[in-house]
Amino acid sequence: ADVTGIEIDEDALKFLESIGIPASREVGRRELDVLCAIQLVEHLVDPASFVETASQSLREGGRLLLSVPNAVGLQDVGPAWIGFRVDLEHINYFTIGTLADLMAMSGLYIEHYWEHGQPELGQGKSAVEVLIKRGREALFQSPRFTDGTFVLTVLARKARRGDDPPIRPVGAPSTVAASR
Repeated sequence: ADVTGIEIDEDALKFLESIGIPASREVGRRELDVLCAIQLVEHLVDPASFVETASQSLREGGRLLLSVPNAVGLQDVGPAWIGFRVDLEHINYFTIGTLADLMAMSGLYIEHYWEHGQPELGQGKSAVEVLIKRGREALFQSPRFTDGTFVLTVLARKARRGDDPPIRPVGAPSTVAASR
């Protein structure tokens, strides 16, 4: 595979160069087969602009692999959800529905998606302590803090010419006039 890195950190750019991987600071105009953006768009002020740039950089039929915190936890749990950040680390939250809308606005369509469980908390505990805790939870049927989903990963395909027209986001005004 021909691999190109896109990175803003200067040390990471130097490292990629040292191992022979070309890299730059921006996606720019490219003809990519696959673009991966893992745990990125939740930090961006304008995620729609990034997704549009990503779509323009993909060949027709190209894929965008994207992973974000799954905001369904925020909907279900509220501000106590572990994925919710009040320190502005994450300034965007997505569910599969909102991510599908975001993708569709740029001609990308979700082929597959995965929801991953929350990370196990309690670092520094011995394996025995973790097993005892899990045993108590199972015995007393108590909900575990790791229930629910924490990460949402999607694989989206760029539409080929002649594929279905772009889908407008749910709730967006239609531009099609009704005829009699």
